[in-house]
Amino acid sequence: MNKYSLLRNNRTVLLCLVLVLSFFNLYSADGNGMQSSVPEEDIEYLDYLLTLKITSGSFLDLKHENSPVSMTIITRDMIKLSGARNMSELLEIYVPGFQYMFNKWNGTLWGLRGVTNDRNTKIIYLINGHKMNTQARDGFQGETVLGLMKDIERIEVLRGPAGLVYGSGAIAGIVNVITKKATENKLEISTNFGTTGLQEYEANIYAIFPESDQNISISAGFRKADGLNPHQSRIYGLASWPYPANNVLYKNGIQSDGSYGSTDGDWKIAGQWGIKDFNLYFRITRQKESAGGWFILDPWPEHQSNPEPDFESRFVEGRYTTYDEWDGTETWRSNRRQYISDNVMINGRYDYRLGMNELIFDLAYDRNTTRAGTEKKIGYESDYYSNRVGYIEETFGESRITASAMYQLKSVPGFQFSSGIEYRLDMIGEDMYGKNEKGELPGHPVVDNVDYNTISLFGEGLYDINNHFGIHFGGRLDFHTRAFMANPKLALIYKPSQNHSVKIICQS
Repeated sequence: MNKYSLLRNNRTVLLCLVLVLSFFNLYSADGNGMQSSVPEEDIEYLDYLLTLKITSGSFLDLKHENSPVSMTIITRDMIKLSGARNMSELLEIYVPGFQYMFNKWNGTLWGLRGVTNDRNTKIIYLINGHKMNTQARDGFQGETVLGLMKDIERIEVLRGPAGLVYGSGAIAGIVNVITKKATENKLEISTNFGTTGLQEYEANIYAIFPESDQNISISAGFRKADGLNPHQSRIYGLASWPYPANNVLYKNGIQSDGSYGSTDGDWKIAGQWGIKDFNLYFRITRQKESAGGWFILDPWPEHQSNPEPDFESRFVEGRYTTYDEWDGTETWRSNRRQYISDNVMINGRYDYRLGMNELIFDLAYDRNTTRAGTEKKIGYESDYYSNRVGYIEETFGESRITASAMYQLKSVPGFQFSSGIEYRLDMIGEDMYGKNEKGELPGHPVVDNVDYNTISLFGEGLYDINNHFGIHFGGRLDFHTRAFMANPKLALIYKPSQNHSVKIICQS
């Protein structure tokens, strides 16, 4: 068996192998020597990467080979072949060093290159280059398990710090989702069904009007899932576990108290309108993530308060267990939690051309609701009196207005430079329904009602010294209501041949 065919399904290894073989000249110059047995589709993918003009991690107009960043590109075809049900699964399949985890008090969490947190504040998530993170508390959480990915053209994942372009928060990396624009008149309808009760419906409409140089795309989708059977998944760990009388831990884990992967219904409506040098994009999403599958089983779900010490024991995990042994576990009547995130975004961009150079104006508005509600759960009917289905444990939100202007210099041979200014106003406090409260008590806010102003100045340049060497430099200054931040960057680029590059990057 050809040794390369063993690695046929490992795209990353194959691409690295192509680079190594090319670098050491193992292919003959006249074509009569050693022939590559790398599959043709991987060669095409490599060519695609090396000629692709990326939109992430730089203000400049760069091809992937010149981009001074470490990046993974996930194409539309790769999404189809992956079998991933949502963005978290997709990124874990293709992105080196990426993993998704769970915090039962916040939901799905992302980590990259060993950097993570108890909230999604270390990775910035973007749609067509527009930042979707919330500023108040949780960072990005609106599309971690949303699904509905049929409108995506590609995903650019920058692995490592990106403060020069995106400011604070881009510590572990960024994920930039590029949606598909209309290049022809087309209608796409897709459905997806799974054994976990998964139902997914999505439609995408694309239309072009050549006589007026316009294009329109509209995407809409709905997704719901029952998840795994109740109590099917198991949870392992040491903190806050029930101890039997002999003080021996449950070594084989404990049943969860919910249906992992369940959601009452996620949905998305998005659209894009382009006319000549102006582009307008909007996106409205709702993600509902049930948390019961992350909490351990509660054998006494019908009791809202501690029973008498001599309350009957129950058969749990192969033995009779008393309430006292289970009391103190990290449940606290929160097994019905459901995390709801509503997001509305509209972004307009205008490119004004000055010969080969450009002035780019960007204006955006975002609105968000972050909410912990309660779902319907069998066995917890006695809770419904005080914590009815849909009871809101906490809710808050924020609005954001962002405006920027940038000048791009491209008319000097071998040199690119961009500089600009950005203003951002974050209005934190009330959700979309005018509420900021714990336990549906208006006088008990979750976060303070505050406004933050940020003015950012940035500049970035790339100079090709010759065909083999280049230098990349830049800096960003953020003047925030409560802080000042500086993000300098310097990179050297060495290109020994047309399809290879070595980059040395220093940034802070």
